[in-house]
Amino acid sequence: MQKNSLIIVLLLSAVTLSACKTTFTISFGSGGGFTGATSIYSFDNTGKLYKQEKLGSGLTAQPKELAKLKTKDVKAVKKLIAAVNFPTVHIDKPGNMSKFVNLTEGGHDYKTTWSESSSGNTSLDQLYEKLNSLIPKK
Repeated sequence: MQKNSLIIVLLLSAVTLSACKTTFTISFGSGGGFTGATSIYSFDNTGKLYKQEKLGSGLTAQPKELAKLKTKDVKAVKKLIAAVNFPTVHIDKPGNMSKFVNLTEGGHDYKTTWSESSSGNTSLDQLYEKLNSLIPKK
């Protein structure tokens, strides 16, 4: 009986630990215009930052790893996501030149797209600025 209780406790601990480590993937970028070219940057809990170019013709280059983000930067982005309450933000206003932030978390996809210099949501604009600050300068 004690052996079964120990197994149950260990299984519950494992489930609780995995639930606490909710994985997320965030992608962001901008593009459009005459060529339709879009630069897409993305990273997840691991902090590996990738860049992918999407051409107007629909052809997409393979993602290229740019950098490994510091843990403090990934945590700062997570804080901003919470501050924005990203799952409740619903902006779908693409234009000729658009900016976007997309989040996948807990099996759900949340997308925002806007074409003005500002999204109209100060917290979202701060998140977008923070994300862009993580892109290594050449």
